[in-house]
Amino acid sequence: MSETVEYFEDIDIGDELAELDICPTTADVVRFVDVARMQSGRFTDDAYARQEGLPGAIVPGNMSLGFLSRMLTEFFPTGTLKELTANFRATVPHNTALTCSGVVTEKQMRNGEHIIFCDVMLSNEEGERYVQGTALVALPSRTA
Repeated sequence: MSETVEYFEDIDIGDELAELDICPTTADVVRFVDVARMQSGRFTDDAYARQEGLPGAIVPGNMSLGFLSRMLTEFFPTGTLKELTANFRATVPHNTALTCSGVVTEKQMRNGEHIIFCDVMLSNEEGERYVQGTALVALPSRTA
């Protein structure tokens, strides 16, 4: 499979998306929560997070969704991300190597659009899934 797919006809059910490897540092999380105005110690302060029963400071869920969105939009550069759903299975720690991955599960025409359905996930090097979900991407058709 190529690193990107531009047209609906160029991908099939079962095809895997190009993975995105990322390692969000504490500095990355601090910048994110500052810009997003999500000032909570659970995201930036290990001691505060432990007081809330967490193992340490965590990556915000919206930031994790951003990683999955990035993977999808980089893989489908001509597409439009129509929907992204997520199930948060575990908290995402800072400074951990992560992989965003996905697989095409369905293709169909919907309301005049060529839609690709994908299962997506965010996991660590050991394969532990932190986030899993589904995505719908509209792609142009070569025949349109």
